Amino acid sequence: MKLAIISDTHLGFGYGSEREQESFGNAQQAFELAISGSADAILFAGDFFDSDIPSQETWHRTFELLKCLQNSESRISEIKILDREGNARAARQKGLPIIAIHGTHEFRGKDYKNALEVLESAGFIIHIHASKAIIETDGEKIAVQGLGGVPEKKALDALRAWAPEPEKNAHNILLFHQSLKEYLPFAADDEMSVTLSLDDLPKGFDLVVDGHFHLKNETTLANGAKFAIPGSTIITQMKDLESKNPKGIYIYDTRTRALNFLQIQKQRKLFYEKLNFKDASAEEVLGKVEEKINSYVNSQQELAPLIRIKISGSLKQGLEASDLSFRAIIEKFRGKALLSIDDGLSAAAFRMRIDELRALQQKRASVAELGLEILERNLAQTDFNGAFDPRELIELLSDKKREQEALALLLGKRMK
Repeated sequence: MKLAIISDTHLGFGYGSEREQESFGNAQQAFELAISGSADAILFAGDFFDSDIPSQETWHRTFELLKCLQNSESRISEIKILDREGNARAARQKGLPIIAIHGTHEFRGKDYKNALEVLESAGFIIHIHASKAIIETDGEKIAVQGLGGVPEKKALDALRAWAPEPEKNAHNILLFHQSLKEYLPFAADDEMSVTLSLDDLPKGFDLVVDGHFHLKNETTLANGAKFAIPGSTIITQMKDLESKNPKGIYIYDTRTRALNFLQIQKQRKLFYEKLNFKDASAEEVLGKVEEKINSYVNSQQELAPLIRIKISGSLKQGLEASDLSFRAIIEKFRGKALLSIDDGLSAAAFRMRIDELRALQQKRASVAELGLEILERNLAQTDFNGAFDPRELIELLSDKKREQEALALLLGKRMK
């Protein structure tokens, strides 16, 4: 049996922006790849929608989108669903069936229906949560078990409470939608961010699929099971790694256990660039930024690319980050590119000041001495030429009664 594995379509993403149609266009291509790849069913690993309560417009587009699957053919005539208590029900779905779990974006409390339950009641998908779907056709038995997305701090407890076991004499597949410590090492000790690790996953499954992560990945677990992250079908965050990983779906062959990645052909490209400056003028920064954007904009591109530029370093003396305006550049490329310009020049200057203060503080100098050294460093970068004695200025400023004398010293006058 061939199964298409899709995740994180985030239907409705970018609503009200230039990108509001993109999630639907990419999802349609993903479903078309499943059909052309001769998939017998689609396994969906969560975050079908971008919001837990989709808009009316998103619902309308979703119903129109799913019609292409209802009009396709499948060898599967019936799928049996077993809930956590072992109660069975038959699920019939017109066309190519979708067996889906909800993701963290669709998660709602136990007293509320989530969006995938609504889709199931309308006959578009089969939603499983802490339950399993049994498919039998042509002498082959497939058991798909799924746990929908839950708050991260509850994920390990939920998995242990469910405790799924492989079905006997079947090809066993597990779907879930959570963070994993191995893929979020910076948050491994934060139970609010991630509680699950690969070692916590139940044993005995032939294929384990995790949604949630937007970059595709596949590996083999220590117990021999295939592990796959299909990734998202749309870029939702302009990160460097996103620029290097195309979007698509997997086709999984249950007999050979082969995973084949099929790329979505018409997808918006992301270009990510880091620019570093040292003592730069505003003209230099703006010129380099525009030059980089020009190099990525191609009139042959059907979809305007996403371009993110991260700027760091320092401006020349006397300039502040507020002296830079990228408004003209953004207007120039409107309709040709979707720009994100991250100006870190002011942050770099701030960090430099903090480092200076830390170094001076380590000398355990007095406040007056710290002030004097900072003043002397700054004056050295100007055409000061010893116009006054910095130490005298500091002494005058430290006495409120002598502030006028300090002002006169700066103006080059001496008070008698």
